[in-house]
Amino acid sequence: DVFGGVFYSFSGCNNDGVPCFFYFSAHYIKIPPYFCAGVCPCVRSWSVAVTTPTRPPHSFFLTVSRPVRKEKCTHANSYLISMLSRIADSLFWTRRYMERTDGMLRMLRINFITSLDRAADFSWKPVLGMFTQLNAEQIAAIEHHSDAVLKYMICQRDNPNSIRNIIGRARENARGMQDHVTKEVWESLNEYYHLMNGKEIETAIDNQEQILMLGNLINRGLLFFGICEVTMPRGAGWDYMNLGKFTERAIQTVDILDVRFSQIDY
Repeated sequence: DVFGGVFYSFSGCNNDGVPCFFYFSAHYIKIPPYFCAGVCPCVRSWSVAVTTPTRPPHSFFLTVSRPVRKEKCTHANSYLISMLSRIADSLFWTRRYMERTDGMLRMLRINFITSLDRAADFSWKPVLGMFTQLNAEQIAAIEHHSDAVLKYMICQRDNPNSIRNIIGRARENARGMQDHVTKEVWESLNEYYHLMNGKEIETAIDNQEQILMLGNLINRGLLFFGICEVTMPRGAGWDYMNLGKFTERAIQTVDILDVRFSQIDY
């Protein structure tokens, strides 16, 4: 983050695994002095295009031609990618929020199915303690009422960690960087958002269709994940999305283990 809030991602290694970059002076390539470019040493022709606002942050694009002798060049995939930190942050959190909703919905479905077999003594306390900010008294009031828990964790507007609010935050992040995701990714997330803000979810809970409703929401998330896999280009944006996904997955795994093992004083 050295050029006015711009993330830089580098790739390309030689046979020893050492990054293959060297730097031209800004004066040599005739661009503003706070930029420098890294290119493959085997490339003979290359071009740089820079936007011309008066001060950083700037959009910076580097186009490099293929090496003249590709079969002998170990730097064929060397390139430099720049991305505004705001865009990287939005990509990271969009994917992280979607991963969080998937984990929460799967946890809700597993626990709801278990509650049907143990209706007398089943408690939602571990789930509420993991995914909500309720105090002990508030948890005690609903821990034995499955419908109340589902409505609170999925639909409740005043629950900052409800599925509805998480999807809303993911959509807000994606809306601010639509030119960095595919049209299909945005449409899938936007449809998910409108589904969560309709009345179908609460109606399904009231009509005792909880398992079907949870399955449909999980499938909606899987549709988003699949569209990302198929349509998103494999670049810096894809890397930031994966960073958000795996970070959230790791944190949820640790949280689940912590709650479960604490119940047996491990």
